[in-house]
Amino acid sequence: MKYKIVFLSRYQDKVHRGAETFTAELSKRLAKSFSVAIFSDFSFKKINKIKPDIIIPINGGLQALLVKIYCIFTNTKLIISGQAGLGRPDKWNLLLKPDAFVALTPRNADWAKKYSFKVNIKTIPNGVDLNTFKPQGKKIKINLSKPIILCVAGPEKYKRVEETIKAVAGLKNTSLLLAGGSFQQNKLGKQLLGKRFLNQKFTHQQMPAVYRSADVFTLASDYCEAFAIAYLEALASGLPIVAPDDELRQQILGPHALYVKDITDLNQYSQKFKQALEKKAFRPEKWLKQFSWDNIAQQYKELCLNLLE
Repeated sequence: MKYKIVFLSRYQDKVHRGAETFTAELSKRLAKSFSVAIFSDFSFKKINKIKPDIIIPINGGLQALLVKIYCIFTNTKLIISGQAGLGRPDKWNLLLKPDAFVALTPRNADWAKKYSFKVNIKTIPNGVDLNTFKPQGKKIKINLSKPIILCVAGPEKYKRVEETIKAVAGLKNTSLLLAGGSFQQNKLGKQLLGKRFLNQKFTHQQMPAVYRSADVFTLASDYCEAFAIAYLEALASGLPIVAPDDELRQQILGPHALYVKDITDLNQYSQKFKQALEKKAFRPEKWLKQFSWDNIAQQYKELCLNLLE
């Protein structure tokens, strides 16, 4: 009889962020070794009907607290993956003392240890489907003049999309495609870039073609970023990448990016774009292999079995 794992992901199939990608990709692979279910809501009745051996809540907050209470009374194991990033949400998750807290990078693990209260901390990164995200394949028609800089970001302020828009505005004959974003960012983009700007939302299934249709990728989020799977998707697609120069990005991208010391220095940011546009497409196979979802799933499988056996 297979062990049972339940993922709780409130916005699964409703939005397409890193947490939802993590849930979809990991659950699909763990299903080869475990009985896996994904629920969008926490219901004691529904959960108890399955009687899972492990629960992995994705959204933290009240959801994680309710799961913790359930686990205490049923002896179910609780795994929390640090998808929220550095800050109060993951401090709360650590305070709940899960059976294992998964930090996405060594930097995140070092941070978590300060608030861990002797929690079992494992370091396992997020991943990328290397068979789906690759330079070869279909492209998507984008109503922008080339070259195109692609930014994949949610509407949150810490993604620093405004700085990206302003930096691209400092270039000539270069367009910016913002996948995601907010109303205010859309307004600023149109104001500063005019016809050189497009804000559009895509499904995760469309994203491989979107990456292939761009010339450079950037995401300027600040230090609290948990991971950002988009970096790996862009890297696997062969795109040159411009990113903040910090420990997180170095651990995800290594030598395979152009780094900006100070994102708020728009001239410096713009200059890195110019350098990136001169680079040839390149996919670092050896580096990416460590981030393969198959490799990540194997590490989670071992973690689950260690908790249960």
